[in-house]
Amino acid sequence: MSKEKIVQLRNEKGNTPKPYKGEGLIKAIVLGADSSTESNIDIEYAFNLDKNYSYFGDIMSNLVYIFTEKFYSEIGYKERVELKKSVRKQIYVQNLCDDYLEHETDYYPEDKWVEFVSKNGYIEKRKTELDDLFDESIPVLLTSEILLKALLNDDILNDVEESDEFLTYYRSREIIKKEDNKLNRVLIPFSRHKDFCMKFQTKYREIIKKEIMT
Repeated sequence: MSKEKIVQLRNEKGNTPKPYKGEGLIKAIVLGADSSTESNIDIEYAFNLDKNYSYFGDIMSNLVYIFTEKFYSEIGYKERVELKKSVRKQIYVQNLCDDYLEHETDYYPEDKWVEFVSKNGYIEKRKTELDDLFDESIPVLLTSEILLKALLNDDILNDVEESDEFLTYYRSREIIKKEDNKLNRVLIPFSRHKDFCMKFQTKYREIIKKEIMT
């Protein structure tokens, strides 16, 4: 019999990465699942964004395209560096669960992870944090599918799960209305997967730009 995968913290609460806040006018909140890393290292800021893009590379490439309509492979190194700096000034980056877990998110059954963040107050904590910092018009980009299961209101989630189209719902990359989720903000599925490169998601890209840039 396999051992049950129990979601638990790697260390004491409080020793957590800080959210990364750009120095300019914030236009989007980028939300990850939790602070855990494969190597179990401690990092100072969410996604280690103050140091490098090792955990944020594909997300950043999509953000650059949203903000500038320029794609990495089509620009030189120096311009790429400057564009990334520009984008970083306009985003706030945080994880729903800002604590370190013993293992990375994918190690745990999704229902167990969702139950853990729900019961331990992380959703309420993030909502209060974001509401204290930003107007409710600032949208949240969700970088992981599991965040939808944690943040969608129960009635919306039940409809999606009963129709057996949850993955389709996510991959269709629809905008989620603020009244349909627990953060009470517009939520935007924003996968880091290369199959969802913004360069090739023309219609969806324009929807995101409308939410972020206006």
